[in-house]
Amino acid sequence: MRSIKLYAEIGAEDTGYPPDRRAYLVGLLFNDLFLTGKTDLRIEYVNTSPGQGPDCWYQHSQYPAFYKGRVFGHHVGTDAEDLFVRATSYLTNDLIAGIDIDMENRGLSRATQETQYQFGVDLSYNITDVIGVTGRYGFERVDNLNFVDGENKIRHFFGGELTIRF
Repeated sequence: MRSIKLYAEIGAEDTGYPPDRRAYLVGLLFNDLFLTGKTDLRIEYVNTSPGQGPDCWYQHSQYPAFYKGRVFGHHVGTDAEDLFVRATSYLTNDLIAGIDIDMENRGLSRATQETQYQFGVDLSYNITDVIGVTGRYGFERVDNLNFVDGENKIRHFFGGELTIRF
């Protein structure tokens, strides 16, 4: 049981008293999933519009929650839900593989919703105790892009990272 963690976050916009327009995140983390010391599994669910109406999160007219087009907060934005699952496995002490899937539904209160499916794999290698490198590939399919019915898009992402710990 020590390797299982349940966590949650609840937020509320202060448009009423007490603060209303809640959003929440619930997660479950299984450290050492198979009791071998090698594999972790994380499952997270987010809902930024659980019945309070559309556009209640990240939409303040005087204090916008954006910087350079990106939201401060959860990447799914307002009026949306997200399910994220990630498994990580230590292949050796220095070689770590990860795989994840993310399913998002945006515009929950709209007639046409935007649905996004993301799949990713990555491989990390610790060259030394101080230096590590990571390579990542991601695939994304978006249905009803920008809430336009039938506007679908497929994208591929590649990334690399150099980590220096000090």
